[in-house]
Amino acid sequence: MKRKQLLRVLGAGSLALSLLVSPMTGVSALAAEDNPTETPAAGDAADKKEGGSALKLDPTRTEAIPESGSEADGNYVPAKPAYSDTEIPVWGFTQDTTVYSVDVEWGAMTFQYENSTWDPETHTSQPGAGWQVYDSEADKVVVKDDGTKVTEHAINEIKVTNHSNDGVWATLSYAGETGYTDTTGDFSFTTGTEAGDTDALTAAAGAVPAYLTLATADNGTDGAAGTPTVGKAYFMPDGIQASQEIDKWTKIGTITVGIKTAQPGTTTPDTPAGP
Repeated sequence: MKRKQLLRVLGAGSLALSLLVSPMTGVSALAAEDNPTETPAAGDAADKKEGGSALKLDPTRTEAIPESGSEADGNYVPAKPAYSDTEIPVWGFTQDTTVYSVDVEWGAMTFQYENSTWDPETHTSQPGAGWQVYDSEADKVVVKDDGTKVTEHAINEIKVTNHSNDGVWATLSYAGETGYTDTTGDFSFTTGTEAGDTDALTAAAGAVPAYLTLATADNGTDGAAGTPTVGKAYFMPDGIQASQEIDKWTKIGTITVGIKTAQPGTTTPDTPAGP
């Protein structure tokens, strides 16, 4: 069996291999305004207070100078306020920082396409079974809640663990390499054994890829530590020309796992909306 690989994503914007991370939305610092009309809303990244005011101060003038003259005779002098004191408003709010930390693990992703199978009884070749997981010595049988048994293959497993204090979504997509674009791929899941496994894979339609829903790890009660949430998916390739021969260990495609802070297909990208 091939050893699993592990990639950890901390924060936002980190890119490695085929892992894509959406930038998370932060809150910009608020600059003072002279006469604000409303208090800034905490957590609203679109609510920014830009700039301030510039005043030329005359420390010797403590009384306001009224307007005098007129523009008609060219003797107009605008009014000038007193400068004994100048007040500058200061704004602030409280908000906890969101920390994103996600682990992605995957198996060797090795598959064998059987064009035909040998029947030792009839000594003939029979139509093949198609794609099979290759080298699955680490397969394990899991008993589901309803008592049924399912087999999980370590080779084609993708496991995503959310350690963040906010929910995330892990999108899953497959693309065939040049020369193998006739191959496609499907993602499925079975009940896992890790604590907090969400088992929530959605096979979305249209342009939205399949995705796993991973709730926040900030789920402890009465001050207790939280538990990371886990989602697992299993990939199987599909489709190939029956006459096509593929050499062993040929790269036929790429799986892309994307960590999103917004639910795919329902909210604007990069808008925090954790499950």
